[in-house]
Amino acid sequence: MIRSLTLAHDPDTTMTTAQFWTRWRKMRATWPTLTPVQQKRWAELRADIEGMASTLHWLKAFCDELAQPEPVQEMQQLTMEETK
Repeated sequence: MIRSLTLAHDPDTTMTTAQFWTRWRKMRATWPTLTPVQQKRWAELRADIEGMASTLHWLKAFCDELAQPEPVQEMQQLTMEETK
């Protein structure tokens, strides 16, 4: 589970996921009143989060692929089962 986030566009800023979601809900409620600079920062933060999610999805798919048995192992296993 992700416990904290470090922002790609501001590596010195780290927050817990609870802090992020609290700030996110507040931002969504006040979006029309945000300045263009604030809207840009939140858009960058959203892009960071989406990038992390994409990376995590790719990493999970990669790990799932590594967990699959190799075709050679499958063939050896089938051969061993046939000889029993």
